[in-house]
Amino acid sequence: MTIPKGEANTIEKAKAYVLGLFSRQADSRWVFHNYKQGIEVAHIVEDIAAGEKNISENDLETAKLASLFLIAGYVQDYQSPIKGAKEVCATFVQENPDVSDEIREVENCLLEQETETFQSDAGKLLHDAVLGYLSFTSFFNMIPLLRLEEELLAGNVQETVDWEQDLLNRLLADRFYTHFGKTTFEPTLQNNLLHLKEKIQTLQNKKKKGVVEQGMSPRVFQGLEPKGPGRGAQTFFRSVYRNHINLSAIADNKANLMTGINAVLISVVISILSYGTLTLEQPAMMMPISCFWSLRWLH
Repeated sequence: MTIPKGEANTIEKAKAYVLGLFSRQADSRWVFHNYKQGIEVAHIVEDIAAGEKNISENDLETAKLASLFLIAGYVQDYQSPIKGAKEVCATFVQENPDVSDEIREVENCLLEQETETFQSDAGKLLHDAVLGYLSFTSFFNMIPLLRLEEELLAGNVQETVDWEQDLLNRLLADRFYTHFGKTTFEPTLQNNLLHLKEKIQTLQNKKKKGVVEQGMSPRVFQGLEPKGPGRGAQTFFRSVYRNHINLSAIADNKANLMTGINAVLISVVISILSYGTLTLEQPAMMMPISCFWSLRWLH
């Protein structure tokens, strides 16, 4: 589907305006509802419109513009993004008065998202595109970012099991309105919700057994605790090592003593062999030598 040149210019102006808004007012806390998501949702709008084949160019442009202003609404007023999106539309029209009629249709499309009464094709396109964004296989990589963003910007701090149960309830209460959404996105989203339900059930079972830590928030760095042997095993090996050192010291002392005694005996023997006549003239000199030899053999 080809968009007329004038309408394409309006979309490009809206992209530039929303990008500037994020650059000025949004910081790294917007990890989920960011400019990238707005562009991706706009692309999903195009995919749905191409699959429906009966969407007018005007409805397509309205839904794409609404997807950009909706994401900008989270910067303007995170608690009430629809209200924030309308404020962004108003300031955009002030800078671009020639697009006031188009923005009026965008505001109607946003109002349908707020009241959940989807009368126009543009409203259905935008709704299914936003819901379809959560139907990707990267669903479980995205929801931690959504949780982090809600903690940082809305102060919504909960245990994992409680937060994911709340998300599951929100998604189960929603539905697709277009044929393309129901046949393309809904099966994948249902599969994601099934796995999310199983994960919640596992966490609840662990919590009942006391595995999950109590408190408002789980310990973020709990998995980084060092893993090693228990205190009893450490004490055992420390005691064995100390005893080994003590026994080695006793053996060294004994060896030093034996070396000293042998040195004395060798000296005496050499003296006797060198001065044999001394023992013949004075036999009493053999008494201490005999004592040393007796001690040596008794030992």
